[in-house]
Amino acid sequence: MATDPSDKGSAILLDVENLTIAARRDSRSGRLNDQVFLKAALVKITDIARRYGSIKRAAAALSLPPLLDGAPVLQNEKDSRRHCRRATVALVPLLADKGFEVTIVPAGENAADWVLHRFGVGLAGTESVGAVVICTGDGGEPFRQTARTLLNAGKKIHIISYDRLPASLKFDGAACSLLAGEIRLALSEELPEDVAESSAEEANAAEAIVESSVNGKSALYNLKRAYIEVLKGMNRDKFDAERPEFTKLNQAIWAFQNHYYRHRQSLTMKEAKDVLRHKLPAFSDDEITAISIALVDRSDLFMPDRRHSFNFNSELLKKLSPQVSCPVPTPR
Repeated sequence: MATDPSDKGSAILLDVENLTIAARRDSRSGRLNDQVFLKAALVKITDIARRYGSIKRAAAALSLPPLLDGAPVLQNEKDSRRHCRRATVALVPLLADKGFEVTIVPAGENAADWVLHRFGVGLAGTESVGAVVICTGDGGEPFRQTARTLLNAGKKIHIISYDRLPASLKFDGAACSLLAGEIRLALSEELPEDVAESSAEEANAAEAIVESSVNGKSALYNLKRAYIEVLKGMNRDKFDAERPEFTKLNQAIWAFQNHYYRHRQSLTMKEAKDVLRHKLPAFSDDEITAISIALVDRSDLFMPDRRHSFNFNSELLKKLSPQVSCPVPTPR
């Protein structure tokens, strides 16, 4: 990491454990192991930190469960703890390669969080750091204290969480970002080509269509892959406006945005498809299914709840807005 003291740079506080726990709860990304998750998360986190200048300091803290705690422990629990310890230690090289100062502490109530808090308090008096990126999954104490201390010291604060901003970390003037969309894109890259569909509803839709194979895959499968490929490009600021999938994906995004502006209504996946059928009558059922899956499962356009609410802070929406203006066809 750059250490040029001539500019006001940034620092990172990374609560690895709580971020990975939040990701595991997301059924759309739960199949990612911790290393794949962390690789994808670090790309997003360091990109955000560099918006505030070169990264001066970066700290991550991990906690290890004890193998023995003084009480009788069943063998399968011992094995589980060993597995957890090995998986945790395996994350250290990934963090070290990115320049993080990694601290490992015995598991305890918020043990790793307090390590990061003390590191953050130290940043309050670091003149070369003008902004601090706090990455956490739960926002519990002591991170509220950390953020308040840094704000009082005149530092900019950027909160990164997995799929929703913890209420305890909502401060006036603090920026925020979510990782879910980036992680879901990583999921589509890491899984093998013949992976099963990502949800029961998606699987039912796949079974319902007539199999017209293209290179041994169903029409829906190939449509889904095509839209996800375009979505990846959009997420990385590559706008291939000549592809028909780009135009249709854009129309669908604006259709959803228009619906939420009018109704402020959260939707199930089925209801989301019905919105597209109403607003985009020229689209086939397979196209609507593929687009809905791509936007709900592989982007940050929706919050990852059973009833999906529109994310007006979507990074995808911010990138798209200045690029294109695509009117939605008049519904029947």
